[in-house]
Amino acid sequence: MDQPLPMLGRAHSNRSPLTCHLKCDSACAYPAPNASTEPTFAEIASRQLSRRSLLVAMGTLAAAAGLPIFLGGCTPDQQRNSPDQRENLPVPSDGFDFEPIEPVLDNVDALSVPAHYRWTPILRWGDPLFDKSPRFDPESPDAHAQELQFGYNNDYLAIIVTDRSGRSALLCCNHEFTNRAIMFPPSNSPAQEHQVLRATMAAQGFSVVELGRAATRQPWRYVRGAARNRRITARTPFRMTGPAAGSDLLKTADDRSARRVIGTFANCSGVRRRGAPSCRARRISTATSSRIHRSRKRALRVEKPTQRLRLGSR
Repeated sequence: MDQPLPMLGRAHSNRSPLTCHLKCDSACAYPAPNASTEPTFAEIASRQLSRRSLLVAMGTLAAAAGLPIFLGGCTPDQQRNSPDQRENLPVPSDGFDFEPIEPVLDNVDALSVPAHYRWTPILRWGDPLFDKSPRFDPESPDAHAQELQFGYNNDYLAIIVTDRSGRSALLCCNHEFTNRAIMFPPSNSPAQEHQVLRATMAAQGFSVVELGRAATRQPWRYVRGAARNRRITARTPFRMTGPAAGSDLLKTADDRSARRVIGTFANCSGVRRRGAPSCRARRISTATSSRIHRSRKRALRVEKPTQRLRLGSR
């Protein structure tokens, strides 16, 4: 029997209730699991944003009070058409040269790309990254095995070329969340479900994988057992450095030194630092619950002979 989505008509902004169901099991539809007398992050952020908006408004008024009198009578159109404004306008970009695809029915299980483009899979959920990685078996969830395999649900993804010939690269990928209901079969006992949940935790986090190709116009292939391959999961230990290390604000019941953090997950976007072959997750979270498609999510590249676009599937 079909069950209604708990967040139907209650989802925030333009988020689909189906996204809520898959990403966090419609957590907002239920009482908060970590009851506390302290203010929520939303309340703190709202106060800070309100204060910032007030300060910005006051600063804008103060700046306006010091403007030359002749600007006070300018209309917005006059200001936009002033010589200085015209010289600083950004130059429009033509974008990618392709014909958009026609709408695809939601029951079509295929990746559609524009004419003259092709797509090539690079990595799939569960692909072995290390020499000792076991074979992927979705029928038998195994947290230890998953920690040695490519994670699930690609979000931010970057391919960073690491040599002058353009034949070596690092693929950096966020595995934002998991979908328990469609990743693994139903459990037969609480103990078995515990193992499933440990495997979903291991499927989240971050992957760094070495890539190689025969020539710059050839598809990328990942290198199993490469020296720079990494899997960072919800249980990977981190050492805090920099000015925040040792701060009382970072102390927890498990780490009174404030120099050790366990795990990362729910990372969404990312950033590539200019001038250095590195990338990092933009958000490190401490809690998530979730559920992903039975087909193994892929990191892939879409390309045209004269133009390349790289992306991560969701």
